[in-house]
Amino acid sequence: MSSTKAAVSAGRSVLGGVRAAARQWAPPQSARQLDAQAAAYWAGVSAPRWEADSHWESGLGEKWSAVGPAQVDVTRRLLASLGRDVPAGRILDWGCGGGANAVVLAPLCDELVVVDISAASLQECRRQVLARTGRTVRAVLTEPEAPQQAVDAVGEQTVELVVCFYVFELLASREAAVRVLRAVRRVLVEDGAAVIQFKYDDGTRSGAIRRRDYQRRVAGTTFAIHDFWTLCESEGLRPHTLTLVTRDQLDSHYAYVLLTRPPA
Repeated sequence: MSSTKAAVSAGRSVLGGVRAAARQWAPPQSARQLDAQAAAYWAGVSAPRWEADSHWESGLGEKWSAVGPAQVDVTRRLLASLGRDVPAGRILDWGCGGGANAVVLAPLCDELVVVDISAASLQECRRQVLARTGRTVRAVLTEPEAPQQAVDAVGEQTVELVVCFYVFELLASREAAVRVLRAVRRVLVEDGAAVIQFKYDDGTRSGAIRRRDYQRRVAGTTFAIHDFWTLCESEGLRPHTLTLVTRDQLDSHYAYVLLTRPPA
């Protein structure tokens, strides 16, 4: 009996190794294929780490309540470099997830718009904000490949501040990042500000796994700092300053860039 179990275990180990090798040496997928994988992942809620990846309180546990204050603190420090603070008008939280940032932002402004590609996360975000602040938020659902839907829903040049945390690391391709940056520019008023967080590449990190299998490494998209800076410029946003957070309560290698939409 024991020899049979050992043989079965050995067979499973070999099969697992073969599958891992197949994934490792599989040809890179196209941006369209990766976007489709990402859309499928975020449309469901059954993956083991989905609630944690979506930053729900049920997924992050005690860490959840620390996320929002930390992000707003970074935002305020960056805005202060331009002599500004969080505006009291309309703010847009791009990729709101389970509402960790929204519960802190909602009391600071007249209107908070939350955008996400997951209907379940939008519902959870609205629930958390209402329960913790008594405020309501405007929720906008977009398809992963169509962030311009947020522009259509909110309107061009109607937002004073866009914040986007823990999102660009989840985007499946550079093309997806470009689409979001374009949408951010379009919703901002002239001289409106955006604070965007991304994972920076320190020369030791690789996106190879991401290029082959999105779900194996959901938060795997990184950018060289100078590359992201110039990418923002190419999409009509003006970078002003950038700060690094080498490690926070959730992960490491984060950069935050302060952008504005230049006057026409």
